[in-house]
Amino acid sequence: MNAEGSRQAAILNAEGFALALDRIFQTARTVDDNTMALQYLDTMKELAAGESTKWIIPMELTQFLQRFASPDDARTDVTRQRAQRPRPDAPP
Repeated sequence: MNAEGSRQAAILNAEGFALALDRIFQTARTVDDNTMALQYLDTMKELAAGESTKWIIPMELTQFLQRFASPDDARTDVTRQRAQRPRPDAPP
């Protein structure tokens, strides 16, 4: 009787985990570059607030930071086009 309860609990646990993963996947599909940039910057802020002296940084983050190091080389065509458009509040 106890083994059956444990088995059903494990099944429910696995089903809940699968549902959670599906929800995360569905949400992640809608994430754009701006959202990721904000997440990376927020993560950097949290890392800087910690006491650690060594960080392990994923490749995606270092590629993101390269945009700031050499903005002309790393910008996409869309970003370049946006940067070239005149700003409405800028003098002519």
